[in-house]
Amino acid sequence: MPLRRPILLALAALTGLLTGCFLDSGAFESAGAGAASPGSGGAGATGTSPTTGGLGGAGGTAGMGGTAGAGGTPTTSNPTTTEPPECTGDADCTDTVPFCRTLKCEMGSCVTKNANEGKSCDYRSESPGPCNEAKCKAGECALSPLPKDTVVDDSKNGDCQKLVCDGDGNVISKNDDGDKPGNGECSAGTCKMGTPGQDAANEGGSCNGGFGSCCLGGCCTDFGFSCIAEGCCLDIAVCGQECCEAGEYCCSGTTCCPIGKSCNNGVCG
Repeated sequence: MPLRRPILLALAALTGLLTGCFLDSGAFESAGAGAASPGSGGAGATGTSPTTGGLGGAGGTAGMGGTAGAGGTPTTSNPTTTEPPECTGDADCTDTVPFCRTLKCEMGSCVTKNANEGKSCDYRSESPGPCNEAKCKAGECALSPLPKDTVVDDSKNGDCQKLVCDGDGNVISKNDDGDKPGNGECSAGTCKMGTPGQDAANEGGSCNGGFGSCCLGGCCTDFGFSCIAEGCCLDIAVCGQECCEAGEYCCSGTTCCPIGKSCNNGVCG
């Protein structure tokens, strides 16, 4: 009996020693390499993908492993969306633009540019008038006045005038010495300061179908007499623009009365 008790005590001590060893061994196997505190693990790593967080931290170094850290916060992915280019060349820009503009492809986009500078264009629905011309200017169809004295109408109608531009887009009438009226038997058409007239011509020449002679621009039918006024050849009197024949006198105005009759208020009695 005395020997049995010491043996039991020795066995108990050995069992305790072995049990402690196993406990220590389990503690070291479960301990992590993360946080130094015995209660919690290290912080989780930051997420590296759009959908999952990073791994938790390792357990603490104390006898029992700490709680693993939480996973890292997932990051949000923002993929970039690339729009296809509007054009790759000028031919891709097909929208309709005015004549004085055009479309060009620049860096994948259709851009409006000025075009046809100085070329004739349609000025809206209005007529620019004879003294203006419509041309492209800085991308717009604009009116440009024709130069001063540009002839609009030079009809030869004997009025000594012609229609020209004033340089500001307006039509004006201007004297035209080349637009003389026609000639008469005994006269020549003239223009004096834009006014038509007749100058005597063919003096002494035949007129009235050969039954008269030219006298100061008129036709005198009394052959052999000197010319005393337009169309009057040594007649008894000149009555205004008329010539009194032989045996007549000038009553008044252009009225000639036969000699022997009275003249009352321009009327032969």
